[in-house]
Amino acid sequence: MSITVLAGAIRLLVLVADYLLAFVTATVVIPELAVWLHRTSGAGSGKLTIDGTVAMWAVPLVFLVAILTVGEIAVMRALWQWASRAIRTIRDRRSAAEPTLARTGRRRATRKQKKRT
Repeated sequence: MSITVLAGAIRLLVLVADYLLAFVTATVVIPELAVWLHRTSGAGSGKLTIDGTVAMWAVPLVFLVAILTVGEIAVMRALWQWASRAIRTIRDRRSAAEPTLARTGRRRATRKQKKRT
């Protein structure tokens, strides 16, 4: 398998993991967090005014969503860096395994020599 195909597969795996992380957070974690905040802040009882609802429910929710976003970006960057290290390791191992001029004693044709023939 070529390095390009392998690198593409690793990057695709990371992108799928990033998508699933963002999707689950957006469709499960944030709504559940909003419901929990709504119930525990007292906003669901109807006793709070609009200002109280904003102060006790909306602002904490925005803060927690921001913290989740920062955490997800950190995880996504870590996954991308892992993929880069994995690709670099594979490339280095394959290039070390390829025969070179010093090992084989054969000379490879340069571009100028290929054009002449």
